[in-house]
Amino acid sequence: MKREFYLEDLDAKYPNNLYSLSVAQCKTVLTWMARYHAHFWGADAAEKESEKKADQGLWAQGGYWYLDTRREELKNAGYNSALRQVVACADVIDQRLKDTPFSTIVHGDPKCANIVFSKDEKECALYDFQYTGRAPGTKDLAYLFVTSCNEDCYKHEDDLLKHYLKELQTALLKRGDALAAKGAKAYTMEALVEEFELSILDFLRFLAGWGSWGNVRWATTRSKKRLAEIAKAKT
Repeated sequence: MKREFYLEDLDAKYPNNLYSLSVAQCKTVLTWMARYHAHFWGADAAEKESEKKADQGLWAQGGYWYLDTRREELKNAGYNSALRQVVACADVIDQRLKDTPFSTIVHGDPKCANIVFSKDEKECALYDFQYTGRAPGTKDLAYLFVTSCNEDCYKHEDDLLKHYLKELQTALLKRGDALAAKGAKAYTMEALVEEFELSILDFLRFLAGWGSWGNVRWATTRSKKRLAEIAKAKT
């Protein structure tokens, strides 16, 4: 299936750019993400092999920090001991995310620098789609939380994730096809949280090789329990 993006000048409707997100602003972005992910929900895996290069279509894997492009960087990294276990479990984390039954098309780089808001901050738009491709939607969420949210957002994480899930399920049901309806029913809060935690760990693995950015302390603490479960299963 051929997919195309049509872009427009956003300055008039979305004049505001922010450096970090409050809870209300984060909800605005999560609403955008949920509708975007719902639109492309169930991205056809059969298309992956024919779209590995940017000039052939979307990237087979969305984002710029997935493991397959960062192995050499990770091997030569001088990461600290706190990330050593994340690196040791990198392949397991990567494979779990690849095996998701909840595939969509992610933005791939949803940081504050790529988000603009309306004057009342109740609407937003994202731009810079150079890393758009297939992945679980939680890769966008984890990236946003680590790089662009203020401390209040972490205190209201549960509320924010519930907001995203509600918006996603609403948009999927509105889409009206069988695949979307199945996704709306199958993608529970439990599934969302698991993939969110895996995506945080995956981003921490990237930071281990690339360098510290965003709230690494929160990300490390938030994903500690999931990492312990993976490490135990691995041994």
